[in-house]
Amino acid sequence: MEEQNEAKVAAADDKYNACEYLTNGQPEELPPKQEPSGERVNGLPFYNFFCFRLEKMWINKREKQSYKRWKEKERLEYILPRQMIDDLNGQTIFPYLRLLLPEQDSRRQFSVKEKKIAEAYCKVLAFGKGTKQYEMLMNFTDPQKVPPNIAGDLSLVVEYVIKQRVSKDIYSKVKLKKINCYLDEIANLKTYSNNNRSTPHHNHEWRRASQHQNNISGGNTRGKQTISELRADWLRRVMSNGLSAVEHKWLVRILQKKVRNLAQRKEVSGDC
Repeated sequence: MEEQNEAKVAAADDKYNACEYLTNGQPEELPPKQEPSGERVNGLPFYNFFCFRLEKMWINKREKQSYKRWKEKERLEYILPRQMIDDLNGQTIFPYLRLLLPEQDSRRQFSVKEKKIAEAYCKVLAFGKGTKQYEMLMNFTDPQKVPPNIAGDLSLVVEYVIKQRVSKDIYSKVKLKKINCYLDEIANLKTYSNNNRSTPHHNHEWRRASQHQNNISGGNTRGKQTISELRADWLRRVMSNGLSAVEHKWLVRILQKKVRNLAQRKEVSGDC
């Protein structure tokens, strides 16, 4: 008798489980898997969290006395502090990693040459041909045009030039989320310059607005913008956030995908 009761309970359980996953004889669709939130990391400040850390690591790596240079474990703990990861409470650090390891980010490819970045800075900062700043940016590899200790590194030349124009003690309050949005935009500039300019797309209201402003001012009578003009408009919007010279330096390094000189992939991925 007891065995019969156990058999009935087992059969009822099987029926319950079947009803749970079947609707009219068809498998019930499971809800889509949700991506972990990146809200907390997105809210971190670009300068105080990202640039400050990388700048300190960059200075330490250039330390002439080897015993003062951080070991691999120390670098990793500084750039990915355990306390930060614990405080995220399960949220993703992906928005931060996109900036830290741009060369590993398959979602966006900048495909912008260093000369084009330099050209955009000259245009936005109104450095005309023949001016000292124009010659420095456009000839950043020439030790005759720029200080020899920074020749060949566009990010350092950009920092050097912008330091002449803004206070070194003023830094922006822009967050990582906004920087990532800007980087998504510039990664897609070439696509939108080749396609119909009227095609709507997220995050590109600025392109239509700047195009309209160009038409009003007579800067572009054709009603269309070149990739160079779009790039300059993009940089103009970035600069409207009041980025410091150091922040521009690290923004350029992200565009160049040269951040990994400090944050090796094997170090970062091994702890994530």
